[in-house]
Order: sequence, then C-alpha cells, then structure tokens
Amino acid sequence: MIFNPLSKMLASIILMTSVESALGHGDDGVKEHKKEEKVAVRIAPSKSSILDSLSIEQILKSKQVPDDVLIVTCSLSTAPCRGISIGLFDSNGSQIFSSNTGLNGFVGFQGLNKDDSYTARIKSEKYIGEVIVRSGVNQSLVGDRK
Repeated sequence: MIFNPLSKMLASIILMTSVESALGHGDDGVKEHKKEEKVAVRIAPSKSSILDSLSIEQILKSKQVPDDVLIVTCSLSTAPCRGISIGLFDSNGSQIFSSNTGLNGFVGFQGLNKDDSYTARIKSEKYIGEVIVRSGVNQSLVGDRK
C-alpha cells in the first residue's frame, strides 16, 4: 500500500493524538506519594520545670495547652512585660519557680498538677500584679506601677 504525503501526515497526527490522550489526563505514569504530616508529641515531664521560650511558642501555635502546663502572659498596660521576673507560688505561699519573661512577655511551667491552684506574681521593684491560676491554660497577668 502506497501512502501519499497527506496520508502520512494524517497518520502522524492520529498517532500523536492517541499518545497525548493516553497521558493527557494528568497521569504521566508517575505515582505521587502523599507527604506524611509531622505531629509533634510532647512527653510530659517526670518533675515540674520551667519551659523554654521555644517550647512556649510551639504550645501557643498548637492552640491547646496541655493539662500539666501553665503559660503566663504578662502585660503592663498595653505593652508586654519584658524581662520581668514572674514567681510561681503554691497554695501555701511557697515559691516553686521564678522565671523572666522574654521579649513577648511569656513564662511557662510544666509538670504541674491540674487540681492544684497556684499564684503567678510579678517580682519587681517597679511593678505589682498577681493572679491565681491552674495549669492547662494560657493565663493573662496584668501588672501595675507601684
């Protein structure tokens, strides 16, 4: 059978269209693997301790404060407490921890008992303020000038 130039061109177009339609529906023959979501798991500490600023930021991003964690957000009027010492006291008034707020005004404590109440108190010569708290929350503490 003899093909004229027009028949050869038509056969080429049909062949190319067949190949494109076989691969043209988004399937290039390569299977795409779904990326696994990374879930950060926090292991509860065996004893109470102060949280570092990175751990506090991760907890705040997750928007769920674990039951044994207390985050205190300290502010003075409209500005966050910066470099202010915050003491955490038990129900007997004994100081358990003391930590300084960073630039964002946060301090955090972990390994606390959810059923106990604590007092978070500003320890400063210039400012006063305290709030009674329980763990499992991000608690606001507003300070005033002495």
